[in-house]
Amino acid sequence: MTAARDTCAMLSEGHPALLAGPEGEGFGPALQREYLSLLAVLMTGRTDLEVIAVPAPGGRRGWAVVEPSVAGDPEAADAVRARLTAGEAERAYVSDLLYAIYGIDS
Repeated sequence: MTAARDTCAMLSEGHPALLAGPEGEGFGPALQREYLSLLAVLMTGRTDLEVIAVPAPGGRRGWAVVEPSVAGDPEAADAVRARLTAGEAERAYVSDLLYAIYGIDS
């Protein structure tokens, strides 16, 4: 409950929350998905929202909370995935550029 409260506080302040842990640790994909479901209920009060898989950098999997109608519609779910992953190439380009110019790792 402390982790969920702290994560909700971070999100409400506009900070991103990364739900990940070292490979092989107890906070693997199945637990991440359940944790995200819990957060969705805590933040919205709704129990009907669903969690869908979203590709993440490095071939990993991320998760998104969506309306049931989106989760049940493959085209709508793919549109959500596309919006969430669209900026990844641009972020990688900017990161590489900052490193090349200033030696800054983002």
